[in-house]
Amino acid sequence: KSIELSTYGIIFLGTPHQNIRLASTGLYFLRWGKYLSSTNGRVVQELEDPQKLSELSSRYTPISRQFRTVFFYETRPVNLSGVVQAILVNKESAIIPGLPDAAAIGLNKDHVEMVKFGSDDDDDYNTIRLSLQD
Repeated sequence: KSIELSTYGIIFLGTPHQNIRLASTGLYFLRWGKYLSSTNGRVVQELEDPQKLSELSSRYTPISRQFRTVFFYETRPVNLSGVVQAILVNKESAIIPGLPDAAAIGLNKDHVEMVKFGSDDDDDYNTIRLSLQD
């Protein structure tokens, strides 16, 4: 209960909620890449399961009216294993349809860089910061 009382808003940064766009090529490289990087294989498997994504999203929907919700998604493709470039979580995948008053905002970053900012002058950092102040 104390977390609920202390929370004003919730932001999702590149979080897939439905039909992740990479289903074939991208997830193949993520699966393959887990041996070359720190990709969590269990998480990748869950991303492939539309029912699991739907279940997780449906758990947030009932409480979403209590918070300001902002979905951020990448607008630049990420380089996967040096072979393929792809946008992992586009706007369609990033949102939970039907949430009242939720915002969806694209960041000028790829999936890996979404949470990396060189300074507090970074445009995307300020976009996120200002979304929390609205």
